[in-house]
Amino acid sequence: MLQQQLEIIVNTRYSINEDEITKNVAALSAPVFGAKGKVIGAISISGPVFRWNKESMEQHISLLLKTAESISKSLY
Repeated sequence: MLQQQLEIIVNTRYSINEDEITKNVAALSAPVFGAKGKVIGAISISGPVFRWNKESMEQHISLLLKTAESISKSLY
């Protein structure tokens, strides 16, 4: 199951979690790559689950990915 989740994250370039790390907190995150193409960090948006859930996150995925890519390119 974990392998399947990791494959989805690799293919979509982002991850969503709800209550996985902290109770009542959800997050949307994307990796930031360094000059050698290795992941060196991540950018994320988080908030309380009652306001920030999969449905509300979906409208922010595109901007998150563009921002992560922009940061990564600035590190090349």
